[in-house]
Amino acid sequence: MAPRLLAALILTAASAYFAVPAALSLFLVSANVQDEASNPRQAIFDELSPAETRAVAKYVVDAMDTKEIKMKTTYFPEIPLSALASAAFGDMAPLYDSMLPHGHNYIAGTTAVTLFPPAKDAALAYVDGISDERPDRYAKVVVTRGTALDVMEYKVGPIRGCDKNACDAAVVEKGSPIVPLTTPGSISYEKRPFDIAETGYATIFDRIFEPLKPLLLESFGKCFSDLTYPGCGSECFSGKEGTVFPIPLNDISSTSKQRVYRVVTQWLRDWDSTEAMYLHVLPFSFKVATIGTDPKDWKVYHLTYCGHGPYESAEALLQANPPRCTFKPIEMGASGRRGDWDIPGAPDSADYELRQAMPPPPPPRSPPQYSLAGVKGGNGRLVEWQGWSFFATHRPSTGLAAMDIKFKGTRIAYELSLVEAAAHYSGSGGDQSLYLDSAASMSQLGSDLKRGLDCPKHASYLQGTIWEGPTTLLGTPYVKADLSEARHYDAF
Repeated sequence: MAPRLLAALILTAASAYFAVPAALSLFLVSANVQDEASNPRQAIFDELSPAETRAVAKYVVDAMDTKEIKMKTTYFPEIPLSALASAAFGDMAPLYDSMLPHGHNYIAGTTAVTLFPPAKDAALAYVDGISDERPDRYAKVVVTRGTALDVMEYKVGPIRGCDKNACDAAVVEKGSPIVPLTTPGSISYEKRPFDIAETGYATIFDRIFEPLKPLLLESFGKCFSDLTYPGCGSECFSGKEGTVFPIPLNDISSTSKQRVYRVVTQWLRDWDSTEAMYLHVLPFSFKVATIGTDPKDWKVYHLTYCGHGPYESAEALLQANPPRCTFKPIEMGASGRRGDWDIPGAPDSADYELRQAMPPPPPPRSPPQYSLAGVKGGNGRLVEWQGWSFFATHRPSTGLAAMDIKFKGTRIAYELSLVEAAAHYSGSGGDQSLYLDSAASMSQLGSDLKRGLDCPKHASYLQGTIWEGPTTLLGTPYVKADLSEARHYDAF
């Protein structure tokens, strides 16, 4: 049964990402021995800490940023915080020019800055004590180059800090090489990783909303802020009927020649309760195909409206004159506020009361059931439990990974890890969503598990590194385009 339990640990973590965040805590509760600064040899497998991630990002930006070519850690350029904050609440028109690519280079994607794994032979020699030479730590960095219209991957390092049991003091040695792992042009610009800050496609929304304005207002109400319809003002947005938020999804029809987004329109009442929008999808969608960085080469097509279509353009939709429909969430009984039927969970106050009402943790067992060990400031932990041992870490793009898995001293596997987290949504034909988290959201849309709610109060947590590039992350402003906002979060 023991091997099955270990496999269950990995598989349960996969389901935890979607629906059961407390699942892993069933395996790691009531810690009796927890040493987070012993620096076990297996820590060479640990993913990059936030400090390492920031150090690498800064090193690459400093090395590649020139007067001729701007280099950033995000697609989004430098914007005053006041302007960015107001943009989240419907004043995007003045910022649209800044949303264009402008041909700059930036670090992007769920794998923006990740661990470049050590060579297996050297890693095993060190872990098994055959050699005392600790493999150096390196990072793999993904750079989208708007200047060359391609994507490059680089190996950067060595990174110092974790080797001295001080991941929080990570630095990249001065003069360290930035070694290309791919050849220029081998990965096309249209195949670039998705950046949560990438909003350039929205600059051509007027090609749809201008001709369809009367129809959209009649069908969905005055919920089109400047975020989706710049410049329309109070004619399109009352502030009392919620907000339409366009969500771009990777479309399966994308190729190396053109990047295709399927844009779905979702409704939310306010920016404090964004969860509601996933239950309120408006019956209106379209596709945007982008080629290069010039919007003149982009097109909007494949429009669907109230179950009809697709239509190749807004004009074609109007000419077809499909039956009208009315879909106004507030009039249909939507709340959009935390604690009501369309927001998962309870109000924050109720969460707090629930946590306070939970029984105290059970007394620790004797002798200790398991032990944890890690590096100071690191993410992962060496877990030892009833003859089993493995190093658990959290990868930014694919989630949980267990390394150097042994049972009673015998190595069972070098690595057991997830390779993808995916959700395939059905549709009425041509509007399905194939949502691959490794391509879009894994390290860009993470949040902490709540102790006492998602997991028992006494559970032990594994931390992950979230890549928070400066952006309007669902209404929350982050503004340092030359420095990553990477930070720790309780991932499992």
